[in-house]
Amino acid sequence: MIIVKTPFRVSFLGGGTDFPSWYNENGGQVISTTINKYNYIFLKELEPVNKFKFKIRYYLNEEVIDYKKIRHPVVRKAIEIYKMEKKQLSLTYDSDLPSRSGIGSSSSFVVGLINCIFTFKKKKIDKKILANEAIKFEHNILKEDVGSQDQIAASYGGFNHIKFNKNCFKVKPISLDIYNQSILDESMMMCFVGGFRNAKNLESKKINNIKAMKGYYSEIYDITTKASEILNSQDSNSMTNFFSLMNDYWLIKKRLNSKVSNDNVNHLCEKFMREGAYSVKLMGAGSSGFILILASKKIKKKIKNKYPKLSFIDVMSENRGSEIIYK
Repeated sequence: MIIVKTPFRVSFLGGGTDFPSWYNENGGQVISTTINKYNYIFLKELEPVNKFKFKIRYYLNEEVIDYKKIRHPVVRKAIEIYKMEKKQLSLTYDSDLPSRSGIGSSSSFVVGLINCIFTFKKKKIDKKILANEAIKFEHNILKEDVGSQDQIAASYGGFNHIKFNKNCFKVKPISLDIYNQSILDESMMMCFVGGFRNAKNLESKKINNIKAMKGYYSEIYDITTKASEILNSQDSNSMTNFFSLMNDYWLIKKRLNSKVSNDNVNHLCEKFMREGAYSVKLMGAGSSGFILILASKKIKKKIKNKYPKLSFIDVMSENRGSEIIYK
């Protein structure tokens, strides 16, 4: 039995500039952190006594003889690409949070699955190779219209400034002092607004419109540069200024596509800001999922008490990335 634990992520700034169609020509950068919420993949080899060869469990239970009949597209393709079709396997997926909710869950699953397969095949894999394998798998094998930040975040873990250039990336950990790190960790809360969206549909529209929106993407890049400089300054106002830039970024992001947000999300974001939050934004591609709220402990408690019918989750940063926790 192999068990892999892979974190989800919160992307603060720079999302959109991590599309290859953007950064291969213009460069890109994001600031993100993985959080203490995870998905888990359990993989083991079956004894040759079953009427099936593959047992796959997620929200469906699949038992098939031929891997080509597996309905889960990522698992089916991974078995083919990594040449495991002759094995007899049981794979189970579990998660702390719902998928398709803006936390990088799809890429987190791919990263965890590849990590699991490499371990099963007794092949060593470091964080950079794992991230590159996941990016290649999503972009070239699955043909998904997604960026490159989520695979890197899930592989490396931590609070990072990720920079992109043509066909390459560099991860620079952001080391905050104790004071600023405590502000970040104490401030993060997520509100689940319900609904699930297909990031591929939203992101493909943004990608097709990149040239027309070049000015906005350049603004996002510049804001992320300023944020990196602020965080590295380590002064007493670093986090306040960082949160302010996040609000600027959210306004720009909403201009990229009309479906990035909606009336309900905008209404909730405005309410949370009026209650005293430092910053709010819908996470991921947009439309639905989790709203990220950054606020003091006092304001978080106030928001929870005022909106008891909404679902809130406190989260903190983590720094381990995808890891094997049992083998």
